[in-house]
Amino acid sequence: MAGSEIDITERKEMEDALSFLLTCGLPATGEDFFESLARYLSQTLAMEYVCIDSVDKDGLMAQTVAVYNCGKFETNVKYSLKDTPCGEVINSNAICCYPKEVRKLFPNDLALQDLMAESYFGTTLLDSKGEIIGLIAIIGYCELKESKKVESLLKIVAPRAAGELERRKIEEEHERLQSQLNHAQKLEAVGRLAGGVAHDFNNMLGVILGYTEIAIDSMTRHDQFYDEFKEIQNAAQRSVDIVRHLLAFARKQTISPKLINLNDSIEGMIKILKRLIGEDITLNWLPADDLWNVCMDPSQVDQILANLCVNARDAIEGVGNISISTDMITLNKEWCDSHQNSFIPGDYVQLTVSDDGSGIDKEDMSNIFEPFYTTKEIGKGTGLGLSTVYGILNQNHCFIDVDSQKGRGTTFTIYIPRYKEDEESLQNSCNSCIGIPAKEGFETILVVEDEPAILNMVKLLLEKLGYNVLASTLPSEAIEIVGKYDGTIDLLLTDVIMPEMTGRLLLDRINIICPNIKTLFMSGYTADIIAKQGVLDDGVHFIHKPFSINDLSAKVREALKSP
Repeated sequence: MAGSEIDITERKEMEDALSFLLTCGLPATGEDFFESLARYLSQTLAMEYVCIDSVDKDGLMAQTVAVYNCGKFETNVKYSLKDTPCGEVINSNAICCYPKEVRKLFPNDLALQDLMAESYFGTTLLDSKGEIIGLIAIIGYCELKESKKVESLLKIVAPRAAGELERRKIEEEHERLQSQLNHAQKLEAVGRLAGGVAHDFNNMLGVILGYTEIAIDSMTRHDQFYDEFKEIQNAAQRSVDIVRHLLAFARKQTISPKLINLNDSIEGMIKILKRLIGEDITLNWLPADDLWNVCMDPSQVDQILANLCVNARDAIEGVGNISISTDMITLNKEWCDSHQNSFIPGDYVQLTVSDDGSGIDKEDMSNIFEPFYTTKEIGKGTGLGLSTVYGILNQNHCFIDVDSQKGRGTTFTIYIPRYKEDEESLQNSCNSCIGIPAKEGFETILVVEDEPAILNMVKLLLEKLGYNVLASTLPSEAIEIVGKYDGTIDLLLTDVIMPEMTGRLLLDRINIICPNIKTLFMSGYTADIIAKQGVLDDGVHFIHKPFSINDLSAKVREALKSP
C-alpha cells in the first residue's frame, strides 16, 4: 500500500510538472520562461539555488539566463566552467548528481564556497541537432536524499528548456543578421546618395578648381585678390575631400591598389601626422621588422592614419601619447569564430593605432563607424572620420577591432590581408601606373566632354601646357573632327559617360579612322559605375574628376608615352 502511495505521489508530481510546462512563459503569465522555471524548480525540489545557462560552442564559458537564489532573482553573469560541477555536466553530457559534500569535490569553484553549497544536480540542454547549448544547475545548502525525484523532474523539464533556449538563440541570430542587413542597406543608401551627387558635384568642383588654379598661376603673392583666390581654392578642395570621404564610406571610391610595404607608407606620413596632432602629443612609431607586403592604395593608408590620429588627438586633453605600430599575425579559425566582426582566417599585416585619451563610452561604441555620428561639439567634426576608415577597410577586404574603456584610452587594430601571389609581376604592374612628373607637351589632343564648362576648362589647361587642342561636346562631332583633320591626333581625352555613346564606344569608332591614337579616360562618376565601362582595367589610362593641372599633365604624359 505504501508503494502505491509513492507511485501515485510521483505520478502526481510529474503531472504537475507537465502542467507547469504547458503554461510556463505564456504571454498571459507576464513572466519570462526561464525565470518561471527557475522558481518552480527551487520551490518544488526545496533547493535554494537554481541557475539556467547558455553555453558557448567550445563548452568553456557559460552565460546565465536566469539565476534564482533563496526567493530572489540575481543579475545574469558570464563565468568559466573550468573546475566546476557545471563543467562536469558538460563533459559527461548527462545528469550529474552530488547529493552531499559538493564543496569538497570542487574546491576551486568559488561560487560553491560562497554559497556554502552542500548538494548539486545538473543536466545538459541539447538542441535539435543533439549539440549542447545550455545547462540547468540546482544547488542545495543541505544534503539531498530525494535524488530520484530531482533526476526525474530534470528529465521532464530539460527538453522543454532546451527548445526554448534554441528558439531564443535562433531569434538572436536572426536579429543579428537583420542588423547586418539593415547596416548593409544603410551603406547602400549612402552609396546611392553619394553616387547621385558625386558626378555633378565633381564636375562643378572641377570647374571651380581649374579656373581658380589658372587665376592663381597668373598672379603673384602681392596681387590684390591672391589671398581671396587661395581661400576659394582651399574651400573647393575641402569639398572634394568631403565627397571622397562619402565615396570611401560607401565603398565607391576609385582606387589604385599597389604592392606596398606598410612600414614605408607610414614612414612617409610620420612628419605630417606630427604636425597634425600638435606638439603637446607624443607620436610613437613602432614598426615590425621584415613586414609582409600588402596590396592597397597608398593614399587610402594616408587617409586611415590621418583620421585615426585626428580622432586620437581629439580624445586627449592636454599632453598625451599616440602610438602607431605594425606587426604580422596569422588568424586561425577558432580565433575568428570567437569574434563578432566576421574575420576570415589567414595571414595579416596588423596596424595598430592607440592613444591614452578619454576612451569611448559603451553606448557610443556600436555607433562609432556610422556616417555623421559624432560625439564632438558642433563645428568640431563631421562624423565622417571613422566611417571613412570603415569604408576603406571594407573596400580592401580588411577588418578592424576596437578596444576602449572610458578614461583609459582607445586602441584600433586593423588587419590587412598579406599579399602572396606573384608579387613581382604585381609590382611591375603597379610601377607602370605611377604618374610621370608633370611637364609641357606639343602634341595634338582631342577632348570630348559633354559638359561645356568642363570642356572649356580642360581645353584651357592643356593649352597652357603647350598642347594643340581640338574640343567637342558630342561624340558624333568628335568622330567628324577625326575624319576631317589633316594632321595627327596623338591623344583622345574623353569623358566616360556621355549622352550619345560611352567613351569606350567612341574610342572603338575613332580607332577605325585613327588606329594609333592613345587614350585617356576621365569621369566624375563613382567607381562602381566607371568599372562597368572597363576603363579601370589594367593598362587603361584614367583620371578622376576633379583634377589639378599637375595631375592632368602627369596623366597626359603617361598616356602619350605608353606603348
